Amino acid sequence: MVDLPAEVDDVIATNALGWILIAVGALAIVLALVINAQRSRVTHVEERRFE
Repeated sequence: MVDLPAEVDDVIATNALGWILIAVGALAIVLALVINAQRSRVTHVEERRFE
């Protein structure tokens, strides 16, 4: 693990920031899968009339 300078470490809780970024990444993956699943469920109907 990379040690940040003391000034940065005092302002940002790096451990909490890491967990937040992991949660945001997991949420992004779940949302992408849900949106992709909805997109693949759409069906297109083509009607042809011969006169």
